[in-house]
Amino acid sequence: MNNNYKLIEQRHVDDVEGEVYLLEHIKSGAKVLKIANSDTNKTFCITFKTEPDDESGIPHILEHSVLNGSRKDPVKSPFDQLLKGSLSTFLNAMTGEELTMFPMASVSHKDYFNLMDVYLDAVFNPLIYTDKRILRQEGWRIEAKNADEPFRYTGVVYNEMKGNYSDPMCDVFRKIGHALFPDNGYGRDSGGYPESIPTLTQEHFVEYHRKHYRPENSYIFLYGDADFEKELQLLDEGYLSLYEKEGNDYEIKPQAPFAEMKTIKSEYPAHESAQEDGDTYNTLTFVTCDINTPYTAGAFNVILDVLVSQEAGAIKNALIDAGICTSVDTYVSNSQQCIVSFLAFDCKKDSIQQFQQVIDRVLRDVAANGLDKESVDAVLNRMEFALKESNDAQRGIKLNGMLINSWIFGGAPIKVLEQTDRYEEFKKKVEEGFLEDTIRKYLIDNPHSLLASFTPKQGLEQEAEAKIQQSLDEYKASLTDEQIQKIVDENAELDLYQNTPDSPEALKCIPTLKLSDINPDATDYPIEKDSIDGIEVLRHEYNTKGIIYLQLYFDMKALPVSLMPYASLMSNIIGLMPTSNYSFGELDNVINKYTGNCTAGYDLYSRIINNVREPFAMFKFHGKSLVKNLGKMVGLMIEMTNETIFDDKERLRDIVMRQVSEISMDLNYNAYQYARDRMMAQYNATGAIGQLMEGIDYYMFLKDLGDNFQDRVDDLIEQFRMVKKMLLNRDNLHCFVYCAGSDYPAVTEQIKRYAAALATNKTEYQEWNISRKRYNEAIIMPSKVQYVLKAYDLLSPRYTYSGTLPVLGKILSTDYLQTNVRVRGGAYGSWGGISPDGIACMSSYRDPNLQNTIDVYDNIPAYLANFDADEDAMTKYIIGTISNKDMPVATSQRGRTALQRYRQGYTFEQIQKERTEILATTAQQIRDLAPLTEQLRDNGTICVLGGEEKVMESKYLFTNIIRI
Repeated sequence: MNNNYKLIEQRHVDDVEGEVYLLEHIKSGAKVLKIANSDTNKTFCITFKTEPDDESGIPHILEHSVLNGSRKDPVKSPFDQLLKGSLSTFLNAMTGEELTMFPMASVSHKDYFNLMDVYLDAVFNPLIYTDKRILRQEGWRIEAKNADEPFRYTGVVYNEMKGNYSDPMCDVFRKIGHALFPDNGYGRDSGGYPESIPTLTQEHFVEYHRKHYRPENSYIFLYGDADFEKELQLLDEGYLSLYEKEGNDYEIKPQAPFAEMKTIKSEYPAHESAQEDGDTYNTLTFVTCDINTPYTAGAFNVILDVLVSQEAGAIKNALIDAGICTSVDTYVSNSQQCIVSFLAFDCKKDSIQQFQQVIDRVLRDVAANGLDKESVDAVLNRMEFALKESNDAQRGIKLNGMLINSWIFGGAPIKVLEQTDRYEEFKKKVEEGFLEDTIRKYLIDNPHSLLASFTPKQGLEQEAEAKIQQSLDEYKASLTDEQIQKIVDENAELDLYQNTPDSPEALKCIPTLKLSDINPDATDYPIEKDSIDGIEVLRHEYNTKGIIYLQLYFDMKALPVSLMPYASLMSNIIGLMPTSNYSFGELDNVINKYTGNCTAGYDLYSRIINNVREPFAMFKFHGKSLVKNLGKMVGLMIEMTNETIFDDKERLRDIVMRQVSEISMDLNYNAYQYARDRMMAQYNATGAIGQLMEGIDYYMFLKDLGDNFQDRVDDLIEQFRMVKKMLLNRDNLHCFVYCAGSDYPAVTEQIKRYAAALATNKTEYQEWNISRKRYNEAIIMPSKVQYVLKAYDLLSPRYTYSGTLPVLGKILSTDYLQTNVRVRGGAYGSWGGISPDGIACMSSYRDPNLQNTIDVYDNIPAYLANFDADEDAMTKYIIGTISNKDMPVATSQRGRTALQRYRQGYTFEQIQKERTEILATTAQQIRDLAPLTEQLRDNGTICVLGGEEKVMESKYLFTNIIRI
């Protein structure tokens, strides 16, 4: 062991299959934890405690900025260079409420130590002290290209947080934090509040880094099979030994408890159709215990699961039955002082007191009479299953995330890793009444709490934007011509800097791999085909540690296109509705008791047959269980297939309204995905079907159903019966099994059992002639940023997919689009490429622009025609492309990967051919793709999801504009 470290604790931990060391660097005070095991996906993370002192977003902006050049790596963005050309399986940086972390992982020893050195130099020796352009690019700046142009704020983090606050829940949680934590950093948004970000100065920026980014405030996590002595040596000699402890105080002073509950009423920015009576949010939040209070965080998770998340949840159903809301959720923080929140959506106006009374009544009842034992046991069994499965592909990243908050607040991180022992101890405490005691102590007899309601108000967003613009106009009016010109010149200088490539000398500072470091062989996930009593069975064998993964499929081409929305809704309600033998609550409990998961769903794929794109859609019952519970799981699948009661109208209405509420919120949170799916619907039948089953069209279908439920419910039930009759038949059954070979015989008997329980109606397969018009479309929603997409279908008899295309995608995403849309344009992200099925698509994320971004897309052919990368640059692009192909796959996901490849028609020979072509890609081959992208420029269509102002500025672009 390196003598410059003090060993604090060492022991073997079975749950992580390795030896765990806890150390402190003697001179600098850095804390180090190493999990030494055989996992080849080595992980490094350095974390700093970073309590925000205001809402300028300084921790968040620093997280971005330190990765924009350092002493050893003086390029504009070492991080982007690593994205281009490392074998990293994880490469990121994250800002939390009270910490900033820099995690990475790689399966290559050489790459791992390269990445570790780059990250360490970035956090300890960034160029932010000497280059003020970094703050202006990553944080905020006033943008003006000429003296006559109005001022506006921009910057990567500024635009990211504008996008963040387009989701009203961000505003809700910010106001909750203000009310509950008036005296410490938990009451301030560490990510940055858009109106406050422009208050951040260069002086405050570097001073915050100087204080907080020191070894004595660092927590260094190491995981996997890397040489531990080499890790310690790199840390010590390169960085830690250069610092001495200063004794700085990094503690976050806990918020003093309140003497009584606070109550607030506030507003949130809403779209035009929102109404106070029906779109109000009600919340009840408690500040509870210290994060290291034994077992309490786990207790809250079980309590909230039983009372809210489960279908029989007493709080959820009491609130919905009282007509207060349509949907209920909960939140438990992992912060120094844990908070527990109950959140109700789509609430009636002025229902806040009734909301609190219902929750309090249920809590007092279960505290006095006990939580439902069947429900508690079901949740505990599911937790135990998760421990046995424990197979995350990024296990090191997951373990660091699990222990870091406890560690930085003085907890025992090795104890956190001993999950099995902690679970067994927790179960004993549950039997002794620990859950009920926790409810009494923290959720009943606890005045440190907040009752809050948030009503929608139209125009708030526009008012805020107008206020910002007015202040900018007034500021500009106060400046002299020379001062205005200085701002214009600073923007021009920044633009030149952003557009100037890094010098070859600077780029050589970034440690890189060679193509000879790359494994030329692809990984195979073979599928074997069987037939059991005439039923097609696909299987993938692997040691799944006694867990069976079973999927029972029905080809949805048994249905006409008109029934697809009903089939989607049916897949969502199965498992939530009662059955002949179970109430919906009992069904939920028995699923959790005997399985890791057991539900209905569907898969949508595109597959290419003779250069023609075919849609592939399968309705499925899928689940996972231990071998001993396989019979129980298949019995539940039979129950859900044959015995679901669709005509419980009250229950059906509750589920429909809940799904409308959930998708409405998800549209804000996952706006990019909805925009991309909308775009893809124009170019293939699978995308068009996806719109009917999960996209904006499906949301409109559900919303109309909810608005007219009484008129439509009888027809809805009839459509479910029609779907079931046409779809769920024995001759339409296909199976997929993923398990160890020794467990397969037990599965075959259960497949026979399931097949015997099915109807024997003859399946008639349909011709799906589904296509959508191609046109430019804009989707307006309350948003301060845009998601801008442009796509085109390249599939034709002359189109051939090759391994050069993923390299093209890497070049566009990490170089051209990164520079022009993110760095210069201020978007949070931008990606592009050509998919294996021939669709070219470019997209941006949280983008302040619209037309400018489309102009960038349209310039791609010119960029490619002049593409001039040397051998070193091409090597980076190729290695980065291979890295995307070689991401670790969790045990539970191996089977899904194998099945997806098979269903989409990708043979191992094709996958190996693609890899070989990737490794052989040349700059000339990339230049030769310029004419292909001209089709996107000249014939592609646009889809934009964003705010009204930007959309209407460019309304001439769009054939169709809709509002959601």
